[in-house]
Amino acid sequence: MTHLSLEQLEDDYWGDPPPDTTYLISTCHRMRRVPLDELDAEGVRILLGQQIGVPHLVPRALQILNRDPFAETHFGYLVDALRRIPEEYWTANPVQHADFERVRRRAGR
Repeated sequence: MTHLSLEQLEDDYWGDPPPDTTYLISTCHRMRRVPLDELDAEGVRILLGQQIGVPHLVPRALQILNRDPFAETHFGYLVDALRRIPEEYWTANPVQHADFERVRRRAGR
């Protein structure tokens, strides 16, 4: 994995969210600053759910799921977040797609 954050990997610094922003937006801003190898299943699920950092986070999600295919987060399963990744991504990344399908079958989802 990497000790770099999404902000560093994408060279895209969002800054602080507006003070009156939602929990989701402020969480996404905060999670983009966390090194990828420190993001847990919940952080990855939140960011992927918003389609943020997909090329960087799918490998992290697969790493987590290969250890625990039932990796559950506060609001649902990480597998479900990956199921919502656009088909175009999976077409362009067939090895990751095959890995995801294996994990998904193991999880029965």
